[in-house]
Amino acid sequence: MATEMDMREAVRIARAMAEEAGYTDSTTSDVHYDEDDGVYEVELENDDTVIKVTIEDEFGKVIEFTTD
Repeated sequence: MATEMDMREAVRIARAMAEEAGYTDSTTSDVHYDEDDGVYEVELENDDTVIKVTIEDEFGKVIEFTTD
């Protein structure tokens, strides 16, 4: 069960990271919490680009940022 942050905070962090990378008009397409790994996985879309951000629950640290 997620304890340190909620999904809204995870999405806020993911969007901030996307904006820093130059993706300013991103929309959230998926967000979920992986209880086994203790991470939020957020998927954003920006035009034809899919942005995937994995955020550690305990400290809110981005541990992976990828684009397709």
